[in-house]
Amino acid sequence: MSGFFSKLPKDEAAAVPYQPKRPEPSSEIEHAARRHENELLAVDGVEGIGVAGDHISIYVRTNEVACRVPAEIEGFPVQVVVTGEIRAY
Repeated sequence: MSGFFSKLPKDEAAAVPYQPKRPEPSSEIEHAARRHENELLAVDGVEGIGVAGDHISIYVRTNEVACRVPAEIEGFPVQVVVTGEIRAY
């Protein structure tokens, strides 16, 4: 190993996974969104999930994906937003 990482102690040279601490849900709608987050993100083309006021927002790549997400989750309305692919830069 050369460069910057060669100067670090061996146990500090490894990459550290980014796992930010997420705040606990504070409302029933946030709890509902959190409970269904993993199954929604498993749908190919779902880019993200959020809570905005009285509805759950689901961000999808295309209109075709929009047809595959529910209209409501645990009684809360769902707003589908077609965003295209979201990339982190």
